Amino acid sequence: MEKFLVSTINPDVAELSSIMYRLDSLPMGHIALCSHKTDSTIASLPTAVTTKENDTYRTGREDSMHDVRFADMCISGNTLLSRLPVALKPYPEKFSILAGRDYATSLRLNKLSEDRQITFAYTGFMRDNQGVLHTITRFEEGVTSCDNLIFNHERTTQEVYLALAIAAESLLFLHGEAGMTHGDFLPRNTAYDPSLQFRIIDTTTARESTDPDDYLDDIQRYIAGLRDTNVHEKFSISNEAINGIFLDTYQKTARRTLPTEIRNIILGKVSQLMIALDKV
Repeated sequence: MEKFLVSTINPDVAELSSIMYRLDSLPMGHIALCSHKTDSTIASLPTAVTTKENDTYRTGREDSMHDVRFADMCISGNTLLSRLPVALKPYPEKFSILAGRDYATSLRLNKLSEDRQITFAYTGFMRDNQGVLHTITRFEEGVTSCDNLIFNHERTTQEVYLALAIAAESLLFLHGEAGMTHGDFLPRNTAYDPSLQFRIIDTTTARESTDPDDYLDDIQRYIAGLRDTNVHEKFSISNEAINGIFLDTYQKTARRTLPTEIRNIILGKVSQLMIALDKV
């Protein structure tokens, strides 16, 4: 069990420069908790936080969470205020800006989505006693990582179709409603909760774009990830499934949601990709 001093970070501050100033000044052995208005326990300014690793939360996420640790986090004042299951993701110093980017993008996407949870919910940030910065997100029971579904030897055809549809819905939200591209859209960066609401994982490379090639890169990167024999050499997804579920779902909805100025270009490229896959 580790014990940390604690302060709060205002979740309404979304500018990357302000976020990075706060993170860069976070001392060792310290946690900064997001002070959500709806969370009265955090808003009451706790004085200490303890974390205790809990690997039972890793079950079913082994392939997706290589460096992530899971823990039970106890937030205390004069008494125990709250106990939360959390995921702790480390960021070496030279990559600390990626933690800030992921946080800022998550704030933006979840605000845009109104009542839907699009990314994992941030609890705060931690700088451990070795000086390594970590993001802290709430562990969500029942969330399924799509790569663990697709590359499970016991998976059914319907489960594969579900994972492909979830991926398409995730991209449609990013590309259409948010006007952003992911930049590293792989099967491991898609997930869904028990209500089938998608989760977009790792938004460190997400950004606004008006370049059709950036949008197509997300699509092609995902398809390539389905066939990455360096990761899962025993599994393959048929072109028929990729076309019929992933690309068809994307294409039908994108006609209404993609940015107007690049919509026809992107749809044309997707049609060409579908034709090419049909020929293989």
